[in-house]
Amino acid sequence: MVVAAVPLSAGQIFLLDFDTYEGAVADSHTYTPTERDQITAEMDAHFAPLGMSVTQTAPVGQPFSTVFFNTAAASTSDGIDLGNRNPSDNAQVNAVTMLGVVDIVPPNITSEMIVRASVNVGMHEALHLLGARHQDAFALLGAGVPTSAVAAKYIPSYPGFAMADLTERSFMSLTTLLGVTEEKLLADDLIIGTRSVIKAMMGDHVTVTQRLPGNQLPEDAQPVSVDTYEIPNTIPPGYEFPFFPGEDASTLVLTAGVAWIEGSIGPGDAPTLKNYFVLPVIGGRPYSIETYSEILDYRTPFSPFDTSVAALRELPGGGFGTLAYYTGSSSNSDGFEGSDSTITDLPVPPVLTSMLVDVLPENGDLAGDYELLVYSILVEKLPELTIERSGDDVVLSWPTTSDGFELEAKTDLGPGPWTRVPDAPVVDASFYRVTLPIIPDRRFFRLAKP
Repeated sequence: MVVAAVPLSAGQIFLLDFDTYEGAVADSHTYTPTERDQITAEMDAHFAPLGMSVTQTAPVGQPFSTVFFNTAAASTSDGIDLGNRNPSDNAQVNAVTMLGVVDIVPPNITSEMIVRASVNVGMHEALHLLGARHQDAFALLGAGVPTSAVAAKYIPSYPGFAMADLTERSFMSLTTLLGVTEEKLLADDLIIGTRSVIKAMMGDHVTVTQRLPGNQLPEDAQPVSVDTYEIPNTIPPGYEFPFFPGEDASTLVLTAGVAWIEGSIGPGDAPTLKNYFVLPVIGGRPYSIETYSEILDYRTPFSPFDTSVAALRELPGGGFGTLAYYTGSSSNSDGFEGSDSTITDLPVPPVLTSMLVDVLPENGDLAGDYELLVYSILVEKLPELTIERSGDDVVLSWPTTSDGFELEAKTDLGPGPWTRVPDAPVVDASFYRVTLPIIPDRRFFRLAKP
């Protein structure tokens, strides 16, 4: 399979601690060396495409987050750390307790069950430490919410697609909202969804915009830039983006476009108690808009409040029209995450090149601190790389319609960097071609964007 290279993040490290709480609670499990190694290897394989790693040995001289097992809490974390600002926060997992949630109790618990529950719940909580929230399970991006029942939890009711049929295969779907089932808890094919990938990597690629005074009216909206970065494609085969039909989503190159804003609303924003931001958009693409306030209540100093959020467009004849609006009182995520309002997969009209986002408190007399996240993705078909023998050489080719890709090689598919092939491609008809001599050693090739 041909894959596209992705810039690595700063390299968050997760330490798995199986010993500190062993025997501290009744629901305790003594992890065998084989179980520890399997859990570590599987979690590491999930995080490796993001440039992150999982280990059983505490790193020296660099920060790391710890996932503790056998804790009193079945599944929790220090917080939803948007942007991974604290690379040393912790999470807690008790696989035995979680298995009890789906009515699997000793002596019916097997070693494989322990491994599966530990990996899946461990990944869920570790992703919280990277900024992921439960709604990140909604997949594919652009497909809206998974069911009409979830749509009804929005206030007002969500009017968009309810066809996010990949949702149940996300680590973040292990929630009260979507249900903790035996099938999901013991699954061996859960993924890090695209929304969580975007957030896990944004701390290294997105510049935080500080809210400035004077943006209390739409006509005074503060301009905000959008940062773009390529993200690894974690989507399994067999799914299509609604806005890019006819192509298997797992074969596409994904580029995130993200705006990240940090602000507060206070007495100086009277009488509107609103903050307006304007950002560039690509018409025809779905955009998600999320406020983070109540779910950041662990931060100090920080003053959380009930947020509402609206998306607006400038009308041709003057003035502004509402594209979408949601209050912060909806249970549109999960009771454990507070009631921060979100707009999921807003279809931006094709004619628009900019959009206004309005953050406001649900009640006019309540205000405080917030972070605002607006994101979408661009998708690009991955060019096909072919290889043919020509005498004592091999010829590698890919279409000239795919600009910006370079040929890379390595001698094995294990950890380690790929190396750019120095030979410049030659244009032949509608293909780039690179001719290389056949050598005794095995080599793998891929196309990558530098």
